[in-house]
Amino acid sequence: MNGPVGKSAVERYFEAVCGILEEIKGTQKNAISEAVNAITDSLLSDGVLHLFGTGHAHMLAEEAYSRAGGLAPVDAILELSLMPHSGISTAL
Repeated sequence: MNGPVGKSAVERYFEAVCGILEEIKGTQKNAISEAVNAITDSLLSDGVLHLFGTGHAHMLAEEAYSRAGGLAPVDAILELSLMPHSGISTAL
């Protein structure tokens, strides 16, 4: 089904997502590059990447930590009391 301007909801969705990614690229590219370099330098010096998140963001730490064949020097800080299944009010 097409919207009032003839574009489907899927087309409008992808345009919106691409617009957001372009904005991030334009405003955060240098900061992301600096972060990548800092992480790379640390790992090459036998450092450890510490990852943390609350709520659904903890999945990023889990993904990097528990993926088979993934990056070994990762410390996922998974505080159970801050995860959604422990009560939504603390996980937000």
